[in-house]
Amino acid sequence: MRKPIIAGNWKMNKTPEEAAQLVRDLVPLVKDAKCDVVVCTPAVCFAAVKPIIEGTNVKLGAQNVHFKASGAYTGELSADMLKASGCEYVIIGHSERRQYFGETDKTVNLRATAAVKAGLKAIICVGEMQDERVDGYTDIIVTYQTQMALKGLTAEELDNVVIAYEPVWAIGTGLTATDEQANETIGVIRKAVAAKYGDEVAQKGSNITAERLRFDFSFGRKMTKEEIAEVERLVNRAILAGYGIEVKEMPIEEARNSGATALFGEKYGDVVRVVNMGGYSVELCGGTHLNNTAKAGAFHIVSEGSVASGVRRIEATTGPRTLADLHKTLDELSAIAAMFKTNSADVMQKLEQQANELKEAKRLIEQYKAKESAGGADELLKKASDIGGVHVVTCKQGSCDANALRQMGDVLRDKDSAVVAVIAAVNGEKISFQCVCGKDAVAKGLKAGEIIKNITAIAGGKGGGKPDSAMGGGNDLSKLDEALAAVERFVKEKI
Repeated sequence: MRKPIIAGNWKMNKTPEEAAQLVRDLVPLVKDAKCDVVVCTPAVCFAAVKPIIEGTNVKLGAQNVHFKASGAYTGELSADMLKASGCEYVIIGHSERRQYFGETDKTVNLRATAAVKAGLKAIICVGEMQDERVDGYTDIIVTYQTQMALKGLTAEELDNVVIAYEPVWAIGTGLTATDEQANETIGVIRKAVAAKYGDEVAQKGSNITAERLRFDFSFGRKMTKEEIAEVERLVNRAILAGYGIEVKEMPIEEARNSGATALFGEKYGDVVRVVNMGGYSVELCGGTHLNNTAKAGAFHIVSEGSVASGVRRIEATTGPRTLADLHKTLDELSAIAAMFKTNSADVMQKLEQQANELKEAKRLIEQYKAKESAGGADELLKKASDIGGVHVVTCKQGSCDANALRQMGDVLRDKDSAVVAVIAAVNGEKISFQCVCGKDAVAKGLKAGEIIKNITAIAGGKGGGKPDSAMGGGNDLSKLDEALAAVERFVKEKI
């Protein structure tokens, strides 16, 4: 079992003196934590922090690593140098580097490989952009990033790797992943790792009662619906075959020679109990058994899922419990059919019809919102300030999400190629900013990413993006008007 860790570098962009004080304050707060706490400081702070954390559960980490051990790479340290400096951990591929510095999956893999080969523990960050999550591509993106990051690493080297979920869309937006989103994505990461390293299939544990059973086993991926159905079919076929069950005690060697299956990881004595189910299944087992497989009754797999990295779990019911669950399901199906004024046989067709109608309704709503945004954009452009041929627009919206802000920004940019627009939305105590620059404004040297970086800083936040579109967030509502007023000043200075 791995020891849990918690790591971060957000608060560590400090001078050596500031970093040292932060760590002094941190050490007593986490002294009873059941995990290692990793502070990833700038390299200039290593010497100041090391003496403070010596002998504690706080470990030293670096904010990045270069993948070459020699040559010129200004501003970055090699893995060997980090190791020699007393670092144990290094964060690789974190969201800011992916968003602002063009970090690629290839360079993440090169950095991770260099770190592990040098004896460092690599904390590899993976995560998706906001539009990728909205479009349903989180699983694909995170799986690909995980597999690319681990390319070339052995199962043994994986002991020095931690995969961390850090969504790119959370940078400077005031947004965070929900527990459900994080757990869902961690499951994706586990599956990606298991698919690469978990080829061995072995039972990991079980729990059996008169009506339910739980069976844990290692497997490299999620079972398909077809595979689950096939397992269920095979078990029920064996049950219905009515195999007689014979139980014998014999020496362990005789049992093995007879072909009896020994469970992986179990310890057996010199004499073992062999259970033979009509030759269909012969295994070593000390538990109680029926005298005929038919007495188990109907078997149904309720669920199949992940319980740990590379370990899957099947939960199932047998006998009267399976029949009771079946009747309950049929009753619920009848109730759903009655709700939609149809019969059980046609309920799927009715639900598909309802889903299509809902999809069309959403399409019409989005179409209406687009028209509303276009109308609002026309009004904003009429009030734009003309600064050297650049049309500057700033406005505050009510509570709205990042997609709505992006949509309004896109409409403004499409309508006026000379526009520089910053739209702010207030959600609770957080501010979200969207900045767009038309192609003519970009040609004059104005970049949305630079503008958003400057104005979010005024509001106590940060942000970034491309020359024509950028997003960011702020935490100080009292500075919102000042931040928006700074847009015109920035444009004047640039042109």
